[in-house]
Amino acid sequence: MANTRSVTNASLMRVVAPEKHGCVGCFACFNACPNSAISMVLDADGFYRPIIDEARCSRCGQCVSACPLCTGPIGGNRPSRIKPIVYAGWASDGSTRRSSSSGGVFSILAEQVIDEGGAVVGCVWDQGWIPRHRMVHNIEDNLPMRGSKYVPSYVGSSYADALAFVRSTGKPLLFSGTPCQIAALQRLAKDEDLARITTCEVICHGVPSLRVFHSYLEWLFDGDAVVEFTFRSKVFGWISAFARSESGHEYSVPSWKDPFLRGFLQDMFLNTTCYSCPFQRLPRLADVTLGDCWGVPTELYDARGVSLVAANTEKARARLAGAADGGALRLIPYDIRRAAAKNPRLVIGKRYCVPRGRRALLHDVRNGMEFGELVDKHYPSYWRIQLARLVGKAWRTALLKRHGL
Repeated sequence: MANTRSVTNASLMRVVAPEKHGCVGCFACFNACPNSAISMVLDADGFYRPIIDEARCSRCGQCVSACPLCTGPIGGNRPSRIKPIVYAGWASDGSTRRSSSSGGVFSILAEQVIDEGGAVVGCVWDQGWIPRHRMVHNIEDNLPMRGSKYVPSYVGSSYADALAFVRSTGKPLLFSGTPCQIAALQRLAKDEDLARITTCEVICHGVPSLRVFHSYLEWLFDGDAVVEFTFRSKVFGWISAFARSESGHEYSVPSWKDPFLRGFLQDMFLNTTCYSCPFQRLPRLADVTLGDCWGVPTELYDARGVSLVAANTEKARARLAGAADGGALRLIPYDIRRAAAKNPRLVIGKRYCVPRGRRALLHDVRNGMEFGELVDKHYPSYWRIQLARLVGKAWRTALLKRHGL
């Protein structure tokens, strides 16, 4: 752990003043503090930030030591890491595949670990449409972890809970999260802990504002409460929004028509650090990396979803092979260059630029502007979107070539 001197340097400012120095909202510092001096609050822009109770803080430096932005991720340096072996994959069970974001690979890994007497930590929707990380021990409780939640998760004490579980039981655990959350867990864990934990990360587009999302939910049915919601209904393809209101009204549109998904995919209101993410790179941090297999060949395409699967460690290869050999999972070898061309965040965490209107949009969010007004005022025109796509594509292509992909 960090000593007293280490907390006097500039890295401490990421924890003390995250709004100025960058913060991914990963909750590592919250889990690391031995004095419970740190609380995580949703800031005015809609992102989780640490707040330090100075009366409780002993300046031990454990928050800095745990912060993956302060001290850097360590997963890529572990000796078990290998060159990613990439697959197109999906669950053999059709219902699992249909109810998952992509091909249902996460659910198969979860079932595998639970069958071994282990536990799964992942993200579920909680009251008020707030995503939270939770630990579950059976298949039924794991089902709500399916499906993407494109907003910040309240991780709480999930890292500490996961480590306590494997240390007290010696049983396996599957931990699912974004790359920064995986980096946070690795900063807190010992090598012997990670030997029992299989980490599973998503190829993260970036984390959008929770306040913008809640404003969007208010807009959907003009204030009528939303009782059912998913970003991945698959009615119009792999990404399409579906919602049902308390009074029974339904909303179902493809991603390009849904204003929240459009803003998300155009990077309009992501967390600041997501525009230059240090955790989206090779070698990947997690044992398993999952995403959508965009650009999948015609012979493999299926409207129920196809996952892009990267096995980054020998542990991951063994788990995936076990699931495939048992018939629960189909895995087709896939070229990493083809995967990266359609999913550049597999290897590059940097965006071409921060959208020009992001700061003004979040300023209006802080001032309580309704979602419909935000869209009318701040969303770019069709031609600006097309230009940004062309420039961004050319920039990403150049970067991929620089990486030899």
